[in-house]
Amino acid sequence: MATPGGIAVSQLDHMVTETTNARNVGSARLIGGISQVTPGQGQTVGSAPCEAGSVVSYQVDAVGGLNLQFFQMVAPTTGLFVTIS
Repeated sequence: MATPGGIAVSQLDHMVTETTNARNVGSARLIGGISQVTPGQGQTVGSAPCEAGSVVSYQVDAVGGLNLQFFQMVAPTTGLFVTIS
């Protein structure tokens, strides 16, 4: 059963800090999205190597009425995981 809506993922043009919030996150470029997600299904929006020592920041937005929650593994840094509710 598909849910109403999906996600859009963008790579931010600048690194975020502990004081970054939705109002001052800056500009970003869309890297991909899923127009309608299905609970229980693993879906990959994109995958790319990250150069050693570089920092990359992403923004995940719900689209089309989707209600989502997310968490990020930080030790070790393995990725961003989104839970659809």
